[in-house]
Amino acid sequence: TYTGSVIDNLISANTNVSGATLGSSVIVNNFSVQSGLFNLGASYTLTITGTYTNSGTLTANGASCILELKGGSPQNFSVGTYTGSVITNLKINNSTGVTLTAPVNATTLTLTSGLLTSTSANLITVTGTATTNISGGSATTYINGPLARTFPASLTTGTYTFPVGKNIYNLFELVNPTTSSAGTVVVTAEVFDAAPGGIDGVGFSSGSSNRYWSATKSGAGAFTSTGNIRLTDGSITLTASNVIGNSGTSTGTYNTLGGTVVSSTIASVVSAPVTLGYYMIGTKACIGSPSVTTTYTVGPTGDFAKLTNVANTLNNSTICGNLVFEFQSAYDGTTGETFPIAFNALNYSGGPWTVTIRPNSSVASTLTVSGSSTTQLINLNGADYLTFDGRPGGVGSSKFLTFS
Repeated sequence: TYTGSVIDNLISANTNVSGATLGSSVIVNNFSVQSGLFNLGASYTLTITGTYTNSGTLTANGASCILELKGGSPQNFSVGTYTGSVITNLKINNSTGVTLTAPVNATTLTLTSGLLTSTSANLITVTGTATTNISGGSATTYINGPLARTFPASLTTGTYTFPVGKNIYNLFELVNPTTSSAGTVVVTAEVFDAAPGGIDGVGFSSGSSNRYWSATKSGAGAFTSTGNIRLTDGSITLTASNVIGNSGTSTGTYNTLGGTVVSSTIASVVSAPVTLGYYMIGTKACIGSPSVTTTYTVGPTGDFAKLTNVANTLNNSTICGNLVFEFQSAYDGTTGETFPIAFNALNYSGGPWTVTIRPNSSVASTLTVSGSSTTQLINLNGADYLTFDGRPGGVGSSKFLTFS
């Protein structure tokens, strides 16, 4: 029992091999581990309203223990040496903000109030692999900087949130990603309040967008699918014309992933590459011109790598002229395609315009699109004015395109 609700200064300097152990939840103003070992007992909460220093060793990885930062003024946090290099539950509850001055790992991160400011050097990493290992996240409490979180091996479902922002809250989410059995995957996400400086891909327009998200992966495991990417931006009015653009580099070409809008969030229609990358919100753009037929190449050095990419772009853009997509002679339809390849009801402006898919004139041997699907390889799901022509360049009688 102690008078008042807050201990002004709590100092631990116990050099005994067992150290000192906290046996109940307490609120302290200033807390210091001057030497030796300090154990935060299981199921107890150590709430710090002022400063934290650690010149010894902190043990805060017991079951259900919580280290809470709850100052009335800005706090800096450098965890120092800590057992297992992990805190069971790090709770941010400071409306004036907490700044990391060293990297820290936590099994669970709880965001209750205020911003947690991080950098790539002073990174917060959530090591717990459940979707619930991050809780909270809102316009008043988020990560101002990069956030890393861990995905389990053999993941089959779940929505993993990254409550990040800069000037405002801009949630990043992976919806129903899947992973291999090789090991865990760590994803680091961050949002930037600036134009990425990239190039608009076919069917995508970045307009005057001044915000982009980055997501990088590490770890022994791998994504077998990223699921759907979901972005939140309450600073703009999202409509049915908005889509998500994705690039492998911040200054690269941004290709459309489509978009489904609900209030201030937009979700990709198709999965992003399993390598992740950079994302921004843009709008559907015209493909083609009403005055001339526009031709694109499909293959390893083409405008599109695979027929799947062609379908995704057509399904999520506006067609404004006659289009031809020509397979290069080096196109390989036996790998990298995602079946079934669906061509939905296409969105035309003017027209009607035609879309033709064929080998280019240099193809001299049969190109094969092959794979397995429980339904079909090609799904003409409402598409019209779409032609598959097996003749190279669309002339002659030789047919060099098959599906099997």
